[in-house]
Amino acid sequence: MLLRSALLVLIGFCGLAHAADPKVSPSDPPLRPCDVPVRFSAEYFADPEVDTSRSTAEITKLGNALEASERSVQLGHVMVQTEISVVPQATCSGFQVILKFVKPVLRIASNLPPGSCAEALVRRHEWTHVKIYREIAHEFRHLQYHGFGPLRSANVMRFAKQEWKRLEYRQVLFDSPEEYAKSQTMCGGEIPKLLHAAAPAVSKD
Repeated sequence: MLLRSALLVLIGFCGLAHAADPKVSPSDPPLRPCDVPVRFSAEYFADPEVDTSRSTAEITKLGNALEASERSVQLGHVMVQTEISVVPQATCSGFQVILKFVKPVLRIASNLPPGSCAEALVRRHEWTHVKIYREIAHEFRHLQYHGFGPLRSANVMRFAKQEWKRLEYRQVLFDSPEEYAKSQTMCGGEIPKLLHAAAPAVSKD
């Protein structure tokens, strides 16, 4: 649906890597099991770079290149690359899972008049996605490993990837039909007019 995803966030693909299982040489004393076998950490989601230099068509093209969904016009999005790594804990036998956010960017279409109601509406929507990322990072730090078999790096990574996907889905839930409908009626109908004007240019790409 062309207008449904106008304010849809672009959630970056995860660059995932995992470390080998912790090993010690025969001469080293065995490491004691960690009190918490798997510790989860996530860096703070920093304020993103704000980019207002791209048109609706450019933002949409960038978004649709990453999304597996139908093509749609977008007036803004948040893009970020996420990295998850699994490394041995330093002082005991266990793992640490580390979540990083790389180069977050918040884009707002250049054809949204600065200071207009529509521009403020899109900006507020995208900053809410940033806030959701920060809430997700907080929850990631409090995850507890379970249900994926023996304590091995590959199993820990599988669990971390599953939980990230589950938490990340909150972004999709925020872009609800109700949120979309609200954007269509606020600001005296500015959003539908801008989308209608942008749609022909996007369809030619």
